[in-house]
Amino acid sequence: MSLIIQNKLTILILILISFAIYLIISTKTICDDLDGLTRKGVFYLRGSKTPFTGNSLCIWDLTNVTWYEGKYQDGLKEGLWKFYNLDATKRSEVTYSEGKMNGLRYIYNSNNKEVIKMNCIDNICEAME
Repeated sequence: MSLIIQNKLTILILILISFAIYLIISTKTICDDLDGLTRKGVFYLRGSKTPFTGNSLCIWDLTNVTWYEGKYQDGLKEGLWKFYNLDATKRSEVTYSEGKMNGLRYIYNSNNKEVIKMNCIDNICEAME
C-alpha cells in the first residue's frame, strides 16, 4: 500500500513541477533580451528584418517585478530607460538618443535615493557634483 502512495506522490510532484515550468516559460513579457537580437547595434524582433520600434518591458519572472523598461525607435534605444532591482527598488535611469546614452544618468541606492548623477555624451558618462 505504501508503494502506491509513493507512486501517486511522485506523480503529483512531477505534475506540479511541470506546471511550474510551464508558468515560467509562458510568462508574457515584451523583453528585448528574450524576444529579439541586436545586429550592428540595431535591435530587431526575432524573425523580423525591420528594426523594432515600440516599448520594451522586461519582467523578473520569479518576482513579477519590472527589470527594465524603455522605448526603441528604428531599432535604437530612445528616451528615458529605467532599471530596477529584484525588490522593485529603482537601480538607475538613463536617457538615450539614437541608441547612445546622451543626457543625464542617475544611479540609486536600495532606498531609492540618488547616489550618483552623471552626464553622458555618446555613451561616455562623467559624474556631476
